[in-house]
Amino acid sequence: MSSSSTIPAMIPVPEQAHIYREMLFHLENPVELTEQQFDEYWPLVDTVWTKIGGSTVQRGGTIRVQHYECRLRKSKKTGTNVSRKEGRVVKPRITEVRVKDLCQVQMKITHTIPTSSEPVTVLLERKTVAVHTHSVDEIFRICGLPSIIKQVIATEVKKNYTAAQIFHALKGSSKIEGMDNLEAAGGSSLIR
Repeated sequence: MSSSSTIPAMIPVPEQAHIYREMLFHLENPVELTEQQFDEYWPLVDTVWTKIGGSTVQRGGTIRVQHYECRLRKSKKTGTNVSRKEGRVVKPRITEVRVKDLCQVQMKITHTIPTSSEPVTVLLERKTVAVHTHSVDEIFRICGLPSIIKQVIATEVKKNYTAAQIFHALKGSSKIEGMDNLEAAGGSSLIR
């Protein structure tokens, strides 16, 4: 395998990623995006939020609403994650139980249903007055990287690059500028 310098920097960091990442994390005010903007910026914060229930169609079929909560709220009961073999309990992996109710932030996303005359818009707004009890980088460290980075890593793993080569490619050729892009995409907690 060739050196990592032959792999180009790969994170597709959208313009103003820092601004949108913070805006979609804190949601101090409702944020209205086009469908294209939502598809571009949501992967920067998607691992912060977890769905509550299913989506519902409302207002006579003109909007679809999905509710979310901060992943650290953890209102769902934790499963036991065990299997039974030959009459004994076998845990497939070692896990650590996270404390629930660490953060009370909830939000909802409202998608307009596409019509021939109006474009699709996406409205993200907070449902609670609570504020996050952690930073966006802390939740990525605890709960995992945002999908914008996971997608790039998965693509490169399929090409049989080593972890070091992928990490260096994610940073890019310039360490300072490359780390800025990696941090903008939510990868400041990523280590080799």
